[in-house]
Amino acid sequence: MEKIKSVKFNFIMNFILTASNFIFPLITFPYVSRILLASGNGKIAFVTSVANYFSMVASLGIPTYGIRACASIRDDKKSYQKLYMN
Repeated sequence: MEKIKSVKFNFIMNFILTASNFIFPLITFPYVSRILLASGNGKIAFVTSVANYFSMVASLGIPTYGIRACASIRDDKKSYQKLYMN
């Protein structure tokens, strides 16, 4: 019985999250656009694009590091499980 309540609760929370992700920008974007004007929005878009480039470069190394770490201890099951669980 607890599982059904859990599924219902998760459904409701997921619906609230999805609805807020849709409604919140509809409310805030016109206000922010009116306050910052075009030049302010352009500066924010530029900084966001630069931050996205840094994020993409940083994310390139993470999977490679994981593969290398797992390959270096592939024969030792205890160390592998310890690495995998952390």
